[in-house]
Amino acid sequence: METIINLTVGESKILSFHSFATAGYLWEYSMEQNNLILVQKTPQLSVNNNLPIGASNDELFTIKGLNQGIVTIIFSQRRTWEKETPSVAKKAFKVVIFT
Repeated sequence: METIINLTVGESKILSFHSFATAGYLWEYSMEQNNLILVQKTPQLSVNNNLPIGASNDELFTIKGLNQGIVTIIFSQRRTWEKETPSVAKKAFKVVIFT
């Protein structure tokens, strides 16, 4: 099931994903039409000191509408060196960009 996100051209939204980076599991994304939106991993500006030892901060991605249209982004969580292993989590977003 995909989540629908509505954006106008030039508008940005931050997506947050629960992370297991300390165990090597990172979020990556794929999409077919890359001329409609810009996706950038957003660096963490602060560390959550309330997390238990060994826990990871959430991973943040900023999406920005560039051109009008519809695009689906699939985020997958996996260890980057295990390309043949299925991802442990997936999230799909249908992004509708308006003018």
